[in-house]
Amino acid sequence: MTLSNCDKSNDALKCFAKAETLDSGRPLTKYQKVTVLQTLGRYQECLEVLEELTKIVPKEAPIHITMGKIYKLMGKKAEALRAYNKALDLDPKDIDALLKIGNGVVGLIEFALEGI
Repeated sequence: MTLSNCDKSNDALKCFAKAETLDSGRPLTKYQKVTVLQTLGRYQECLEVLEELTKIVPKEAPIHITMGKIYKLMGKKAEALRAYNKALDLDPKDIDALLKIGNGVVGLIEFALEGI
């Protein structure tokens, strides 16, 4: 993540690739890779890595919250809401994280109602 923080995201991705070849089952490495991919706007790749993560650690709500963020950035509202809902099913305490994303309850409701 340090390389990513120094605007060397592509170098960071190379390090993540190397780390994955050494130990492909580390969820934290994959999750950090998503952060770098998101910075680069490579949202489809983010979703692919997040899908892998849901198979490794299926009950981690933050993964689904991140998926919701990515879907929201892609303009895929239904998928974003589905991901947020899944996160709340897994851990109802994560409502605080969702409210921060949606700029509070009103923002989350407005997001859900957009286009209706």
